[in-house]
Amino acid sequence: MVNQELIEKLKHLLKKLFQFENNDLDFGIYRIINIKRKEISEFIETDLFKSISQELEKHKNQQISEEVVYNNIINFFSRYYDNGDFISKRRYSKSNKYLIPYNGEEVYLYWATNDQYYIKTAETFKNYSFKIGNWKIKFEIIDEDVEFEKNNIKETQNKYFIFNSIEPLSNNIINIRFGYRGLSSEEEELIKEEVGKKSIKKDYVNIYNLNRIKETVEISSVEELKTKHQKLNGDLTDKTE
Repeated sequence: MVNQELIEKLKHLLKKLFQFENNDLDFGIYRIINIKRKEISEFIETDLFKSISQELEKHKNQQISEEVVYNNIINFFSRYYDNGDFISKRRYSKSNKYLIPYNGEEVYLYWATNDQYYIKTAETFKNYSFKIGNWKIKFEIIDEDVEFEKNNIKETQNKYFIFNSIEPLSNNIINIRFGYRGLSSEEEELIKEEVGKKSIKKDYVNIYNLNRIKETVEISSVEELKTKHQKLNGDLTDKTE
């Protein structure tokens, strides 16, 4: 019998691949996944493991180890996902593992995702929204007017989503703007100090962004939108506006 720990590890990986933690987003691939969430969840929790067991039973004479099968599945899918993007990650091996189709051309162009339909989502999503209770939160990616040399930002370095501003809108809608660029030296130091780390990662930048958003919400009085307002006759409104 396969180790239950491996089963849970595979389930966790697949749920991560299918973005189960982002079930409140309603755009692009997330919308499709949310529509099919019940079927996907049933496949991950039940159907997949039934299929694996059935296939192993068919080939039981070959004495194939269940643990080897599960480890191979986990290793395979782990190679194609990194920080929200699907891409073939580099592998290290003593011997060559890849065979590039070649018909004798003088020059042949090949790349890691040659046989995949691949879109780098982080760089194509511009605007999207999600709901929290009666509130609609809109994220907008803007082109920041940044002087790279003046702010000590290298154009070729890693890019991150950086909080820019908040615009409270009517009807329980908040527009949160982000820039998408490299970090200045000052921003890097602020983020490291805030999270207590010596390096920069996307998760650390997100923590920094969240704290800036919380501060801005208080300063710009967005919290007031959550309270009932007084009418001209002195009565309070029935709901927040």
